Amino acid sequence: MDFPQPERTPDDKLGAALRHCSRTTLEAARRFRRTRDAVHLPPVLLGVLEHYAGPEARPVLRQAHDGLRLTEDLGLDSLTRIEMALLLEEVLQLSLPEERLRELQTLGDMRRLAENAVRPGAAA
Repeated sequence: MDFPQPERTPDDKLGAALRHCSRTTLEAARRFRRTRDAVHLPPVLLGVLEHYAGPEARPVLRQAHDGLRLTEDLGLDSLTRIEMALLLEEVLQLSLPEERLRELQTLGDMRRLAENAVRPGAAA
C-alpha cells in the first residue's frame, strides 16, 4: 500500500538544495529568504562555491576576496559555474541574467550579480 507523501515545505526544499553545504550556508540562506537583505549573501555564495570547488579549495576560500578567480584559483569550468548559478537562483529565489552568468570570472562578479538581482526594481 502506498501512502501519500506529505508536501514538502519551502524550507524542506531549501534544505534539500543545500544538503551538501554547511549549516552556516543553510542558515544564511534562510535569513536571506526571510529578509531579502544582501548582507546574508556572502556566506551563501561561499558555501555554494565550497561545494562545487571541493575540499581542496577550502584553504583558498578561507582567504576569499572579490578578486578570487573561479577558474584559475578554484578550478571551476564553465559548466560548473552555470550549475552553481542555477543553484543560487533556486536557493536565493532570484533570476540571474543568463548573459551575465557566462561572464562570471571572480567571486566579486558573483557577489555583484546577486546583489544587483536583490535591489529593489530588479527583475525577479
